[in-house]
Amino acid sequence: MFSGLKDAVAIISGAGGGMGTAAALRLAREHCKIFAVDLCPEALKGLEERFRQEHLDGLIPCACDATREDEVERAVEQCIQACGGVDILVNIAGIYTDCLLKDMNYDEWRRTMDINVDSVMFFCRAVLPSMLKKRHGKIINMSSQAGVSGSVTHTHYSASKAAIIGLSRSLAREVADCGINVNCIAPGIIRTPMTAHYTPEQAANFMAKIPMGRFGEADDVAKVIEFLASDGSDYLTGQVYNVTGGWLMVS
Repeated sequence: MFSGLKDAVAIISGAGGGMGTAAALRLAREHCKIFAVDLCPEALKGLEERFRQEHLDGLIPCACDATREDEVERAVEQCIQACGGVDILVNIAGIYTDCLLKDMNYDEWRRTMDINVDSVMFFCRAVLPSMLKKRHGKIINMSSQAGVSGSVTHTHYSASKAAIIGLSRSLAREVADCGINVNCIAPGIIRTPMTAHYTPEQAANFMAKIPMGRFGEADDVAKVIEFLASDGSDYLTGQVYNVTGGWLMVS
């Protein structure tokens, strides 16, 4: 049980995915109001069903293309009008593809940056007026182990996730004296649809590098999101939390 979450308003981008759903459920169990943003209406319907199954309320779904600045601004304004403000922002929307840099075309690079980086900037910028007015807010951005250490065949993905760390630390400095905390989470191998394509050989290779001997679950990340959204993180900002089962032990 964490304090400071009851009746707080949380915007979650990529809320229909594995980690987004886990985060929405965890925060909702603490009686947060969840403004769930996702590109896919079907994914949002799946999230609504999960809420019904757990008899949770306070969910407002919103279909939105997070790469479109105008759509993000409209979504945040809709949240403010419906809920009175924004207390928590969790940026999870992202993509992950395999490609060696020598084979990569600019369109694939640009698409990764648009979804993984630009969407984070758009949402952060859009929620700041509400948080600055309250002089309180929690911004949690999803980086990756690849953004800290690099990853073969994922130069574009690694670069985008490293950019999120730089963005988050810089923003943390900008708003540290305004009651707003900005932190990152860098997950390792998490069982989600994004990692379901691993071959048995790839899975075994990755598993051998994880001291805890298992892949992470979406809820392992959601637990850290819950903590960073709560009052327990009030004196933490500009940090990167490696959720990797011990694979990554430096920040």
